[in-house]
Amino acid sequence: MNTFAFIIGSICYLLIGVGHTALYLTHRGRAGKGRAISLLKNTHVTILGDRTTLFSLYEGYSLMMGGLLVAFGVLNLMVIYIFSGGLSELRPIIVFDVVVAAASVLMFRKYAFFLPVALSGLATLGYLLALFN
Repeated sequence: MNTFAFIIGSICYLLIGVGHTALYLTHRGRAGKGRAISLLKNTHVTILGDRTTLFSLYEGYSLMMGGLLVAFGVLNLMVIYIFSGGLSELRPIIVFDVVVAAASVLMFRKYAFFLPVALSGLATLGYLLALFN
């Protein structure tokens, strides 16, 4: 199995997560001026007894998404480090990575722009090469 391809796939997820978080944090102030953001900030909901706004939920999920994408990439890099003997023992993890990466391509294609589509596509290719080479 191709360790280098697996590492490339993992680094792609790390980059998607860092890019997502950086983009969100740098454009956060600009987004506050839009009508949609204003509506989100003024729409209150109660979930399990806690009152919050839809904007707070949006902001929390966005930051968590970036963090989880970074964690996914880092976790896979840690797996390679821990199992330095090769990828043959990691087949179930790599299959899971292929499924997650392929699903990401489809979701990013529908909801995002070119860069996350390209990086998740490269991650899918890397994980597939790791699985079959």
